[in-house]
Amino acid sequence: MALKALEQGHNTMVLLMVEAVELGQRAATDGIDVGQPFEPVSDLLAKFVRGGGRIGICKSCMIHNGFTEAQMAPGDEIMSAPEIIDLMIGYQRFVADHLTASHLLRFVCGLS
Repeated sequence: MALKALEQGHNTMVLLMVEAVELGQRAATDGIDVGQPFEPVSDLLAKFVRGGGRIGICKSCMIHNGFTEAQMAPGDEIMSAPEIIDLMIGYQRFVADHLTASHLLRFVCGLS
């Protein structure tokens, strides 16, 4: 979904929180293939990052799960709780100000 949003020209971030921070480690997605119709996860992630997509890592979640910034992939953005809150609140305001239910449905379903 994030790659499709990026391909449609949206500023896109995948935010890894709770146990998902494990996927922020170098090469963590290598060998993960969820099957058709999807490409292997590492290929999708590479396309996403090459296309300008951003990966955010919840710093508190990272620490809680025993990881360090040094273990995360280069370019991942380690984010504090206030930064994540600002991101989420900003998104909510944008949605409230700009999107109707029809727009949101079309975006989520990948329709033009």
